[in-house]
Amino acid sequence: MVAGKQASVYVTGEPITMTDENTMTEDHKTYQIYNETKRLLDCESAIVVKVNGVQGSSGFKVNYLLGKVIFTTARNEDVVTISGKYIPKSLAVTAHEFSFGKGVDVGDVTRFGDTHKRKLPMQKYAYGTISKWDVTDTFFTDALLSATPKYIIFDSGTVGTEPKIVLALFEKEEIKAAVGNPQDATVGFISANEQIS
Repeated sequence: MVAGKQASVYVTGEPITMTDENTMTEDHKTYQIYNETKRLLDCESAIVVKVNGVQGSSGFKVNYLLGKVIFTTARNEDVVTISGKYIPKSLAVTAHEFSFGKGVDVGDVTRFGDTHKRKLPMQKYAYGTISKWDVTDTFFTDALLSATPKYIIFDSGTVGTEPKIVLALFEKEEIKAAVGNPQDATVGFISANEQIS
């Protein structure tokens, strides 16, 4: 458990279209959307990256959780914009104690008749627990009990370190226990997809 740091749970709305959002960069290789409210990108929607007004299709990857485009090689003084959809979010609750881990499912891909087993990494996932909640109203329990994934942002408390972000589902059994006395409850979570920052 990491105590004294902060985990924030966000509920989200429907994705909103954005066009040619400005970005900022320090190294001319990683470009992040300037407007903080638009950095959580919808991973189900196509993202269009333009360099000096011309759409690119390769030579970069998109970090949907942090609103970043990372190029394989540094750009010069290029202007990079991002279009697509972002997800609006509202803070539901914060907590001051959490555990966070990452894993990967391992699948058996042994061919029929082979004498040696073969295993390959499959889907990545994150998991953990959150406790010591700052609860002020019923928004917390309403958010937990709704059957939709929530974005959780984990702050390490270290200046200059990016937060860990995961789209997660809370475990039902622990949520039921949490509703009665949410401040002290421990709630477990597991990621809903492979997007983990």
